[in-house]
Amino acid sequence: MHGFSHFATPYTGIGVRDRVDGLGFIPALCIPHHNITPSNGRPRAVDSDEMLLRYPDQAAIGIDELAAVVVSDNQAWVVSADSDAACCVKRVVDDDEESVRIVTQKFLAADGPITLGNLLLLGKMEGMRKRRKLKR
Repeated sequence: MHGFSHFATPYTGIGVRDRVDGLGFIPALCIPHHNITPSNGRPRAVDSDEMLLRYPDQAAIGIDELAAVVVSDNQAWVVSADSDAACCVKRVVDDDEESVRIVTQKFLAADGPITLGNLLLLGKMEGMRKRRKLKR
């Protein structure tokens, strides 16, 4: 997984958001604290959409405050200290040759385990269905 980092540049003080290498276990961007708006006033969900548009072939896993994704033996599930806290898989979908959109699919602790492969396919299937409809 690649991390999603916020840091201030020493000369301008402007927040910079970029992809940093993780351990490489999961081929996706990781967006921690996905559901919060930090002190800069920009929701992390909005920042992550902009990041996905820069890396459109990557999936992203947004992890809400008070939630975590556990991966073990090719299974993934959400654990949470709050029943509303969730995780989501986001990806860029080409609707046609001129427009793209971000598809987001949430999953909760109550949803139980899912295989890692199926987790990374979330959102991709909607894009594939949409493209098939367009080709008809």
